[in-house]
Formats: sequence, structure tokens, C-alpha cells
Amino acid sequence: FDASAFLPQAGHDLVTGQPITYHAGTGTIAGLVDGQQYYVIRDAESLAFQLALTASDAFAAQPIEFSSLPSGEFSFESTSVDGNVIYGTNHGLETGQALQYNAGDGPASLSLTSGETYYAIRIDDTRFELAASRADALAKQPLTLTGQLNGNQYERFTTDTVVQLFNASLAKPVVDEQLDLLTIPNHHLIDGTHVIYRPAGTALDGLADGGEYVVHVVDSDSIQLQSASNSHTVDLAAPTTFGNGRHALYVVHADLDIDRDVFLLADHGFDDGEIVVYYSDGQPAIGGLTDGAEYEVIRLNGDEIQLSPIGQTTPIDVTAGAAAYDLHRLVSQSGSEVAFTPELTAPSRDVSLVLFNADALPALDLASNTIRIDNHQFAEGETVRYLQTDGSDIGGLQNGAEYTVHVVDSANVQLRTVGSQTAVDLTSRPVGVRHGLERESLITSFDVPIHGLNNGGVYYAVVIDSDTIQLARTPADAVGAAALELDPTTVAKPHSEIHQLRTTATAGVGVTADL
Repeated sequence: FDASAFLPQAGHDLVTGQPITYHAGTGTIAGLVDGQQYYVIRDAESLAFQLALTASDAFAAQPIEFSSLPSGEFSFESTSVDGNVIYGTNHGLETGQALQYNAGDGPASLSLTSGETYYAIRIDDTRFELAASRADALAKQPLTLTGQLNGNQYERFTTDTVVQLFNASLAKPVVDEQLDLLTIPNHHLIDGTHVIYRPAGTALDGLADGGEYVVHVVDSDSIQLQSASNSHTVDLAAPTTFGNGRHALYVVHADLDIDRDVFLLADHGFDDGEIVVYYSDGQPAIGGLTDGAEYEVIRLNGDEIQLSPIGQTTPIDVTAGAAAYDLHRLVSQSGSEVAFTPELTAPSRDVSLVLFNADALPALDLASNTIRIDNHQFAEGETVRYLQTDGSDIGGLQNGAEYTVHVVDSANVQLRTVGSQTAVDLTSRPVGVRHGLERESLITSFDVPIHGLNNGGVYYAVVIDSDTIQLARTPADAVGAAALELDPTTVAKPHSEIHQLRTTATAGVGVTADL
């Protein structure tokens, strides 16, 4: 992030796409209008966020670019509800899941009734809608909400169920070591794409953390990876233990975005108005530019520039023309030089990251009518409700219907119609990946945050001893031992609810709320 990003002094739980209103106060931010609503683009690794003009721009990661640094004092007012959509950091709800609204110590919000049960309609990990009945939720018919949450003390949504998810559409292991295939449904990659591999933990045998590979597309759901140096297909080995998690392929895009006429040059060091010479070094030139010609820099930020004719402010409309993988250069009058690759074989820029669960195995065995959910912890005869969010039903099951569990082993179950001792005949794999079994849970979602902390906020540790820490808002506060004051009395059930502190590198440390 750069000058177009904001880094609040305090923690926040803003999420990408969330509406936020700018209040100028005594400050000035060129390009923003006092009192106007914008949309958040959150940096997943920090408190920083950028602003977009529309929600669609926010989800497409297209921020407003500011021409100068902000000045003075200003503020932002966040909105937790936009129309019928409620924002909640990693809310964990699935479509059709029951939840209760409690208004806390004030009047009810959003035309809801305190104590009433509603049903979630999941949009994504940070957004959901409410329905009056489970049938309405499964039919994607949300309630019409009015106004905003009142912000009453203890106002919250709670649920006493959890949905254990499984990918019912997967027909074969993600890693096929016989054919050296990765099965990634709808990967959207194209043949010849260069990718950087990053594992969730331990790298797959045959791949190196940070290694660059070339994609060979087998079909729309399967790829092979080839060495970038010799084009040999990588010999893959399937993971031998459960828990390797989600691995990533980062798509390597060209350093020139022709659609925006923008050069993507990390830490380029050029100043606005600086004169540079463009060199294609005997290779085909970028359309709109001439090898050896001088141009003026339009500096957008520390990583992006445009070029214009000298003395003009309108950027040049660059077009295709350069050959894939050729190196071109921009050289300043002081002699500083930036080499870049204006053309690469790659999918559209909205395909930048492809995730896959390397240890995923098919969840459905149609021959034995079993569902695989590793370490499921279901009890024999337990009642569950089948829910699916984004496709068709598993053949033989009905979305929203209740079943009883027959435990085959710790990783496999069968479902029975309530009152029957015979397993449901699973006849076909569904469309869509979000399928789950809703069960009662002792964990309540949306517990009241500890006073002094924000749900989803980023904090910095002040280590007291091997068993005790305090939390600070900033690294400087942590170094100076300026810890936050916390009040555990705001937590509804201090002896049963579990809160978590998560670092960016580990799965999380469980911390009870009665600190």
C-alpha cells in the first residue's frame, strides 16, 4: 500500500466492499467529497485500507488514486449494513443456518425483533443477508432491512449451530501423482502462464516454495506444472498427512497494463514530470511508443507510472506490439534504469491468485453412500441438517432437510432419513463446492468483543513472560509498553466463550475471554 492507503491509529474490523463515509473535518483529501460514501479495500495483512468509488470497484481492487498526501484532521464513519446486506468479519454463516438477534440494552435495529430467530443467506465470508424462514433463505429471498444497527451495548447476532463443510463435487484427489495433475475446478489459467508457488505450510514434494513454474492446461479443471527452465513436467507427490491446507499459485502478469495505460514497476523511483528514455533494445516496441524516444513520467504512486509526450499531461494510449517475455527499459537523465517485461502469456488481470487444497480427497463415495469429513466428531444417531449454498443438491439429499448420522469411522459417515435404519442412497455428485451438515454447537458465533478490542482488529504484543502478554495498538506502543486497557466484564459468558488471537503465520492461539 502507498499514499492512496489509510492506516488508522486504532484497530478496526472493516472488510472489503464495506461502505464508509468520509468527513473532512479540518483536513483535505484531494479527490474525496465531504459526506460522500465510498467503499473499503482492506489489506489482509495490516490495518491499512484504500477507498473505491463503488462496491464493484472495491471487490475488483480498483482504488481511488490520490494526487497528493492528505492534510489536517479527517475521519471515516463505517456502515455495518448496506441495503439488506450485513457486514461481519469472517461471520462463518451458511445459507439456511439459524441465528438469533438480540438488541442488547437498547431498541431493536433494522426493523428486526429482539429474540427472534432469522436465517442466514451467505454472500461471502464477510457479507450475509437475513431471511424470515429457512425456506426463504434457501430460496434466496432476503428480508428488507431499514436503517443501521443502533450500536446498543451487547447488540449482537448469535447462533447455536455450526455447519461442517465438505466439497461434494470433487470426484478425484486434488493431487494426482500418477498423472502429475492438479485438479482445480474453474482455474481460469491459460497454457503458458507463469506462476509462483506458495504452500500453506510444507511444500508439496516436487515443488519449491517461491519457485516459478509454467502452466500446461489439461482442461478447465486440471493443470500440470512445468519447470520454467527446461519445460519438463514436474513430478508431483500427493501429501502423506492431512492438514497441508490451501496452497497458492500467484499468476505472473506483465509489467504493462494496456487497459489502463499503466506501467507496473515496483519501487521505480521516478518523480512526477521526470524525463525518461524508452528502449525496446531492437525488439518490437510497445504500441504508441518509439524505441529511443523521450517521454515524461506521470507518477501515480511508488509502483505505477504512465508516460506522456514531453510537456503534456494526457497519458499515451499504449497498445499491444511488444513480444512476450522481451525485456524493455526506461532510463532517466540521471542514468537510473528500470527494466520491465511489457508482455507475458497470462489470463486477464482479475485472475491473479489460484488457491487449492492439496490434501483434499473426494468427499462422496457413491458406491458406499458415505461422506468423508475428516475428524468429524459426529455421534451415532446425531440429527443434522443438510445445507448447500451455491449449486445443486447431492443426488438423494434435499437442501434444508434433516437426517440422522450413522458413524462409519472417524472420517466417514452415512446419512439416514429420520426414523430409518437404512443409509440414504447417494446417486450423483452435485454442482457447487459449499455443502455442509448443520449441527448443534456449544460455541456461539458473534460473542461480544472484550471491551477495548475490536473483532478482527490488528494488535501488537507486549510480552510480560512466557505465559502472559498485553496488547498495544501500534508497534511503537508495543515497544514503549503502552498497553491497551481491557475490561472482561463486557463478555456475556466469561467462563465458557472462547476468543482467539491469530498471528498472520499460524492457525491461532485460543485465549479465554476471562483474561
